Amino acid sequence: MNKSLQELILDLPSSDTMLLTVLLNEIVPENWEKNKHLIICSAPKLTLEMAINDIAHYKHNSIPSPKLIHDALKYARDLSSHHSRQNDLAMLANG
Repeated sequence: MNKSLQELILDLPSSDTMLLTVLLNEIVPENWEKNKHLIICSAPKLTLEMAINDIAHYKHNSIPSPKLIHDALKYARDLSSHHSRQNDLAMLANG
């Protein structure tokens, strides 16, 4: 797994990291089924499949490419960071 992907999954629970590593090493239907419902962003709640559908701009019905999985993980990280900044600003405004 490349360094960029390692950084993107660093904050996930180790069991999820292991599942994603298996998926990225062998992208087959069985591994996709085990991984598509993994929560890759807790706030706002986002699964791997939801992130892929968001960035693909349609319901993606096939096994995603490694690039699409990478892009989905990056999207989730960016979304989480944005959500966190929004919460910080709201707390300051209400503070």
